[in-house]
Amino acid sequence: MRSIAVFTISILFLGACTPKETLTSQLHKMVEKYHNEGFYNGTILIADSTGTLLKEAYGMADFDANKPLDITSTFYMASVSKQFTAMAIMLLKEDGKLTFDDTLSTYFPTFPPWADSVTIRNLLTHTSGIPDYYDIGAAVPGFTNSDVVNVVERIDSLHFAPGNKYEYSNTAYVLLSSIVQQISSKGFNEFMQQNVFGSVGMVSTVAYDETMPERTNPCKGFDANGKEDDYPYFTTGGGGLYSNVEDMYKWHQALQNYQLVSQATMEEAYKPMILNDGSTSWYGFGWMLDKENPNKVLHTGTLTSFRTYIERNLSNGQVIIMLNNVGKTKRDELLTEIKTLMNVNH
Repeated sequence: MRSIAVFTISILFLGACTPKETLTSQLHKMVEKYHNEGFYNGTILIADSTGTLLKEAYGMADFDANKPLDITSTFYMASVSKQFTAMAIMLLKEDGKLTFDDTLSTYFPTFPPWADSVTIRNLLTHTSGIPDYYDIGAAVPGFTNSDVVNVVERIDSLHFAPGNKYEYSNTAYVLLSSIVQQISSKGFNEFMQQNVFGSVGMVSTVAYDETMPERTNPCKGFDANGKEDDYPYFTTGGGGLYSNVEDMYKWHQALQNYQLVSQATMEEAYKPMILNDGSTSWYGFGWMLDKENPNKVLHTGTLTSFRTYIERNLSNGQVIIMLNNVGKTKRDELLTEIKTLMNVNH
């Protein structure tokens, strides 16, 4: 597998460096080391309240075509997409089109009786008991939201009573996306372009559904052996988004500034779920929560060879966005080093 690094730092390290320039240099060298060792092929953006600290691309967008990555390269976002689906639901809630406690049967009256006990809140927080579509044979190349709905309609029973426990379910988020389509009478990508992406200036982001919207400057996925391992589906909700670090930074800023929904609604998205037995599940509306730090929200994304990550600090504006298109990565190890360095300097 060929490997080159593409660097886009605009700071010239001449003479004495400011603390911010020094931190940028340290971060760059850290990521560059992982790239040179073959463990990071992707883009990265790190920022705090002062602005962007690091925004770079390392490696290849398409190894077969010898096409390098740049900071505008768009990646399949995998489960990082869920926070956008949750936002679509929150927008509809604020518009009075639904409530978080609406039952699934309201929108899917032909579903079995168990749908009477599953709420939108259960879907958002992975407490519905609905099996993941990867576990029930729905995930085949080219499958769509309608295909998932057809499979779910034939499910006889849930894994557990809604609200009893947390169990991650991509199916739940496909159903949320389908609810957005029902209420808005629009395709999911169309709804998101009009109400989310366009509103915050995310010019390169699409929800890749069966309409096959144009993907701006997309990169391909490659496995650890250098074989193409690209995204093959058309579902939205649980995944489906293509985006880049620049658009994801705009998203972070829009959330910090409550640009799309009210502060009260965003705070509800960051609340842990209280289960039926009174215990706590640390997943909000499309965000993984940190019980040790209520100001930290994050999400990972993994499918085929794409590896994505966003972590936000709600109190100080720090954000780390990491997008990889090669399955051979040490993203988590690099992330630990980045956060250690950031903590030393803040």
